[in-house]
Amino acid sequence: MRAPKNGRITQFTDRPVVFLRKDHPLLQQKWSLENFLASSQISMVWEANDTRALDSLLEDEGLKREVPIMVAMLRAGAAYCLPVGP
Repeated sequence: MRAPKNGRITQFTDRPVVFLRKDHPLLQQKWSLENFLASSQISMVWEANDTRALDSLLEDEGLKREVPIMVAMLRAGAAYCLPVGP
């Protein structure tokens, strides 16, 4: 492993991934940060007060995303997206 110019070694990376259903309205729009941030999101966290790297980066830019639902497992987040009804 090669040390970067600042002398620090990256131990892991956090790559944001977005999952959308095939008919999600966002897929009808141009994919942009503005459209992404305008949509409510479900976030996977390890602890209730956990801050994701993405949120820290957005905060540095004066931006914020709306995350009304936080779950500990991806499967739990998917359950919120299922249709309700008969």
